[in-house]
Amino acid sequence: MEGETIQLTCVVSNTVGPLSVTLQWTDKEGTGPAVNVATVDREGTVTPGPTFRERSSFGEVRMERVRPDTFTLFLYNAFPTDEGQYRCSATEWSQSGAAPDWTWQQIGDESASKTIT
Repeated sequence: MEGETIQLTCVVSNTVGPLSVTLQWTDKEGTGPAVNVATVDREGTVTPGPTFRERSSFGEVRMERVRPDTFTLFLYNAFPTDEGQYRCSATEWSQSGAAPDWTWQQIGDESASKTIT
């Protein structure tokens, strides 16, 4: 695994509203604290987690929205410490109210995990 590329894809099904996605990492046993790898907000802005910012600045961590319901994380040049459990959590949103005072309401959540060794 060391030096290879880890690619994880999150597909969120049966949605109608905008999505935000957070991808987190924890140790293989799932007992350690969850660390944010990257998030994609409702508008599609990607933000690397604090622990992954430096690697992201070198292009080694990238998360992108492939389709409205599909998000892919790439970890290039993987380290042994990248082994662990990755959890993709998606939140669906709905906009309500009248312009210019729109408000966002959370209307659903979905998550899934995968262990990388």
